[in-house]
Amino acid sequence: MDASGDGLRETFQRLAAEQQIGSLLLEGGAAMHTAAWDEGLVDYVRLYVTPHVLGNGGVELLSGRGFSSAALFERRVESLGPDVVIEGYVHRAG
Repeated sequence: MDASGDGLRETFQRLAAEQQIGSLLLEGGAAMHTAAWDEGLVDYVRLYVTPHVLGNGGVELLSGRGFSSAALFERRVESLGPDVVIEGYVHRAG
């Protein structure tokens, strides 16, 4: 698997079979998260939002994917000082 997320589904399936696990926590950059989203691998979102800009020329998270926290089921929003955590289950049409 590379940083763009190529091979993500296969890697997840192999890990699940080899390690007998039913869920994975994905931590990474915007490209990897977007690849997981596009592959339909995301069931639950926990997103930490901070009012700070970190670096120049970054990749926008889920750019053009139409993600809205309002579409999450059992959504929870919590303030953590100046930051916010948004979490909930993903509903996919289909």
